[in-house]
Amino acid sequence: MPMAAAILLSLAHVAFSLWVNPPGYLTYDSGTYHFMAKTFAETGGFQVWNGYQEFPSETLRVAQLQLSGSHLVAQYPELLTVLGYPFYLAFGYHGLLLMEALAFLGINWLLFQLALTLFRSRAIAWLSLLVYSFGTFAWEYSQSSYPHLASTFFLLAAYTLLAKALPWQHEVDTADAVEASVTQTHRHLLWLCFGAGLAAGCAPGMRLDAAFALPGLFLPFLLWRPLRWRLALATAAGLVPGMLFLSLTNLSKFGVFFPFHYGESRRNFFTGNLSWYLPILAALVAIALWAALLNYLPPPGRRKLLWTSLGGVVLLAAIFPGHVLASLRQLGEGTWQLVVDLRIRDMATREPGLSRSPDGAMVYIGNVKKALLQSCPYLLVTLLSLVDGFRERRQGPKLAFLCLVPGTFVAFYGYLAWHGSVALNMRYFNPILPFIALLTAWMMRPLLAGISPRLATAASLAAFSALWVIFRFHEFTLLDQEIWFLSAPLGIALALLGLELLRRTRLLPNLGNLLVAYGLLFAIAWSAALTFGRDYPASARVRGINLAVGQAFAEYLHDDILVLTDFADFTWHLIDRHDKVRIAGLAEDRADTVALVQHHLEAGRNIYFGGSAYGAKMAFGTGYFQGFEGKMVHTLQMGGLPSVVLLQLRPVQPVDD
Repeated sequence: MPMAAAILLSLAHVAFSLWVNPPGYLTYDSGTYHFMAKTFAETGGFQVWNGYQEFPSETLRVAQLQLSGSHLVAQYPELLTVLGYPFYLAFGYHGLLLMEALAFLGINWLLFQLALTLFRSRAIAWLSLLVYSFGTFAWEYSQSSYPHLASTFFLLAAYTLLAKALPWQHEVDTADAVEASVTQTHRHLLWLCFGAGLAAGCAPGMRLDAAFALPGLFLPFLLWRPLRWRLALATAAGLVPGMLFLSLTNLSKFGVFFPFHYGESRRNFFTGNLSWYLPILAALVAIALWAALLNYLPPPGRRKLLWTSLGGVVLLAAIFPGHVLASLRQLGEGTWQLVVDLRIRDMATREPGLSRSPDGAMVYIGNVKKALLQSCPYLLVTLLSLVDGFRERRQGPKLAFLCLVPGTFVAFYGYLAWHGSVALNMRYFNPILPFIALLTAWMMRPLLAGISPRLATAASLAAFSALWVIFRFHEFTLLDQEIWFLSAPLGIALALLGLELLRRTRLLPNLGNLLVAYGLLFAIAWSAALTFGRDYPASARVRGINLAVGQAFAEYLHDDILVLTDFADFTWHLIDRHDKVRIAGLAEDRADTVALVQHHLEAGRNIYFGGSAYGAKMAFGTGYFQGFEGKMVHTLQMGGLPSVVLLQLRPVQPVDD
């Protein structure tokens, strides 16, 4: 039955992605990926054409395009465009969305395999799929062009293969247990580790931040005795093709033979601002080496190392009190923002596309943005259970292994307090969600064993249905959103934590189990309703509007034109509909735009402005288009939003005396 349900849900997921999900554009990132896919499909290279070679102008550096010599290139890594080539050929931009939808199914399959490898329990494996698919915000990103899930797929594949190569001691005393496989040969283990490295090397080719998780691949080899250096070398060898691909493509694009390079990006974490990472990187390396050394020492040596380490930390804090406290405070505040509540973020921080409510909530496309716990309010109970699980000799190493990726991503992004900008949740935490789902499933399995599966299913569906209707159709004011989507999840998380602590006192052994079990199911239903009833409809609406505007513009436009815009998301659709469409923003330097327009007018090309009516009014009112007049070509209004206009710009003809 679970397998049949999984197949039906997978088919429904693909059908929805192909025929229901609007292939529109949410942010400028969407336009960047579209440019990348189109460029590679047409030229087999990475130099993006947007008319820059004809006339160099800063206004043509739209989306996340960077200038490299006399060409434009995308700042993002290119493995997405290479692997997405057949998808783009078959479906155009929609193929990039389909690629993410299929990556979501691949992640579920890998998660099932990882659960069986670590816990040998089908019940935990199936439960982890339910938590990941419905209890996190991952599904929303399976319907977008963000490459988070493609990157997560390769990262999870790496850790799944690595888990199969490590010498776990499995417990098989449950009714749903799967028997362990036969002893593997050393050559087979080497190939598994090489495959883990190969998959891990592909992940940064989708998103560079996957590189955060690469050091964690080698930590298990340090913590098991004897040291398995051949397996570690095989893993390192597997990384080489991916790192070589990144280095070669960066050499082609930026002239830099280095895998982790972002061009001239303002937020170039991997090169120009590498120093931002040094404190947390040094701390993680020190902790890894300390743990490895602690593992190899006999008990007397361990005690000496513990006391020596404690003394070293105290001495370091005494010598550099300001630096140590500042780093700890930065890590603590940033982690709290991303994991618990973004409302404590400095109100003076202003970011493009986001606004702040009076209480500090971050608002995007009219909806509040949620921290991790506000999206997944069951996580406090998961964290509490981990504290106990780490103490168990057999379970502890498995749980620690599953914490490698979450710990790394939370540490790095928490230290920078970087939340992923324009999104309704913590999109940069997508790689940690499968591991969180498996940890949560491991925690929930004993609690659900004592309740009826049918009753649990009925209760979950009833809670989800009621919440979905509320979240989907109720008109929430901004204050309502803060109460329902920011404060209420934190209240649910604290209530669940209190129930779990009460259950552990054994004052209410049976009732406590029931309350916590059904409370966790309610929290997961809450998360599902939030994703399917609130977050996805909000983003899909914006993408649908941007697509509709682009389609409307395309009907009135033709090949070989220049389109100026104050909102480029309206225009990405044009590059698939017409040939040689140049898309330009409105630069601060008006002379740059005037020179660009004059060049194309002299070449006999038509010039258009496609954007908001307000943007057109401001451009003409401030003299931005001085010397030009705008002929109305088309106007439309979408979903109650301000009017959108398409104007043809022409030089003002002198009036004869």
